[in-house]
Amino acid sequence: MKTLKFLSLLACCLAATLFTSCLDDDDNDGSLSAADQAMCLNSIKGMYSGDLIYEAENPENASDKSDTLKTSWAVNELDTTVVIYDFPVSLIANSLADGDVKNAILSQSEKDITAKISFYQKTPVIGFFLYASPITFSVFYGGEGHVVKAYFYSGQFSWGLHSAMYKKMQLQLVLGAVFVDDSEENLLTDIPAFLFNSEW
Repeated sequence: MKTLKFLSLLACCLAATLFTSCLDDDDNDGSLSAADQAMCLNSIKGMYSGDLIYEAENPENASDKSDTLKTSWAVNELDTTVVIYDFPVSLIANSLADGDVKNAILSQSEKDITAKISFYQKTPVIGFFLYASPITFSVFYGGEGHVVKAYFYSGQFSWGLHSAMYKKMQLQLVLGAVFVDDSEENLLTDIPAFLFNSEW
């Protein structure tokens, strides 16, 4: 079952690519009018709960390459954002090399993720890009305090789809970089993608 869910992640990536490629066929620049943006936001606002699906090693089943956690999120009409609640920061730490930074993040509690929404499509499904704010950690190691920030890719790599017909919402966020203090060294050892899947 988890393998099928992970395959759905790949299918959604393909779907998002197909949806965005259709924008080039429009007579205008592909942007939605203010009225269409408001209609889309009104259609998707509210609370959602579902699965957070991510790539993981499962020693008990080597062919199973994904894992699942229960999660929830809200689409806020007032500020046009998605807030994902209690994101497990261990999923960020697992993409770092062993050491002080990884251990410091593992000691932190879950964090909410807030992302601005920009709609690009209203039919056949509502499509939108996500522009997530970085997750900030105030940590202490090596005898001093540090600020660690985890950044997500925006636009075509981080997106959402909402289908009233199939009663589903899916979000994808892709982690792009982790920096410490003012360093420009990206500490990620891989680039993980996270799929949020809800049915109602």
